[in-house]
Amino acid sequence: MKRDAQKFTTARKLRSAGWSYNEISKHITVSKSTLSGWLKDVALSKKQRLVLRKKWENGLKKARGLAAAAHREKTKKRFALAAHNAETTIRNLGDVFYSDHCIKLFLSALYLGEGSKNNSVVCMANANPTICKAFVVLLKKVYALDDKKFRCHLHIRADQKPQALTKYWSQVLDIPTKQFMKPHADKRTADKPSNQDYFGVCAIYYYDASIQKNLLSLANSALEKLSTRAVSSAG
Repeated sequence: MKRDAQKFTTARKLRSAGWSYNEISKHITVSKSTLSGWLKDVALSKKQRLVLRKKWENGLKKARGLAAAAHREKTKKRFALAAHNAETTIRNLGDVFYSDHCIKLFLSALYLGEGSKNNSVVCMANANPTICKAFVVLLKKVYALDDKKFRCHLHIRADQKPQALTKYWSQVLDIPTKQFMKPHADKRTADKPSNQDYFGVCAIYYYDASIQKNLLSLANSALEKLSTRAVSSAG
C-alpha cells in the first residue's frame, strides 16, 4: 500500500514536537503500528520523554478509575438482581415463609453454621448486628424463653470503649446491660486502630441445653433429608 506522503510528513513533525503515538494516530487517522515504522528514528528530548511518560501515567490512572467504576456498576447490578430474585423466592413461598416451622428451620441452619456445638448451651457469636438481632428475635419467636437467662459477652479491640459498645449491643438485642459480662479486649490489637463500623464480636448465650440440641438435630436432619432427596432426584 502506497504511503500517504502528507500524513507521513505531518506525523514526523508532530512526533518531533513531542506528541505521543496515540495522539498522532487520532489526529491523522493512521494506526499506531504504521506510526511505529514511520517514526522509529525520530529522537525525542529528555523533557519530551518525561512529558510523554507523565501523560501515559495519567492515562493509566484514568483507565484504572474507569475500570473500577465499571466494576462497581456491574457489582451493583448483580446485587440488585440477587435482591430481586431473593424477594421473588420469598414471595413465592407465601405465608409458609412466616410460619413457625419455616422460622425454626432457618434458625437451626443459622445455628448450625454460626453456633456452638460442644457445650450444652445455646451460644452464637458474630460481628454482624443484623445477624445477632435476628438470632435473638427468631429464638424468642419459636421458643418459650425466659429473657433473664440471656447473657452476652463482647470481644472487642484494645482501642474500643467497653461501656459504649455494651450500650450499643444492649439496644440492638434488647437485652439489659446488666446481662452483659465484662468485655474481653484483645491486647494484640493495641497498635492497630479499629474501623469505625466495627462493633466487636458479640457472643450471645442462652442457658438451655434442650434448645441447643433441638436446633442442631433439626438442622442436621434437614440437611440429610435434602441431600438424600437431591441425590435421588439426580439419579
